Amino acid sequence: MNLLGSIALAVGVGWASGLRLYLVVLLLGLVERFHWLTLPRGASVFAQPTLLIVAAFLASVEFIADKVPKFDSTWDKIHGFVRAPGGAILAAVVVSGEGDLMLTVTAASIGFALATGTHVAKATLRSAINVSPRSNANVIVSSVEEALVLAGFALLLVQPVAFLVLLSFFLGASCVAVFRLWRRADEG
Repeated sequence: MNLLGSIALAVGVGWASGLRLYLVVLLLGLVERFHWLTLPRGASVFAQPTLLIVAAFLASVEFIADKVPKFDSTWDKIHGFVRAPGGAILAAVVVSGEGDLMLTVTAASIGFALATGTHVAKATLRSAINVSPRSNANVIVSSVEEALVLAGFALLLVQPVAFLVLLSFFLGASCVAVFRLWRRADEG
């Protein structure tokens, strides 16, 4: 994997960790296990059978937990302390093969920031949805989040530059949405 690919992967796993940390770990493990892409040397840890099983189990639990109204907000509160450090660790690991300590530290910082920002946007949107009278909105939004992670990860693997461009638009839209929701909450 070239430097741009490693950086894009670090950015991508940081972002996606804010939505679905365990799914990201599982996807990294599957990519490494089945050699769909040459990941940095440090990423081989994700292909360990025990880690794959644990990641699959936790991704399954999160899949269900995230679709239950109100419980998903509790899940998000707990994972506010898990997703950001997880995004930092994953981002650092995927660039560690480059052998540059500054790059690894920078990737960890960016992974932490992206996971935090994405988690805040997700949790804010979910809190707004949980007070909505629409009973199926939670399941729809949860499914969209999963689709975003899967589609984003697939695009990241085949077209890292296109992924970075689309991610910049997504992050901008997320900032606008969070700002509007917070302003609406202040007015209400």
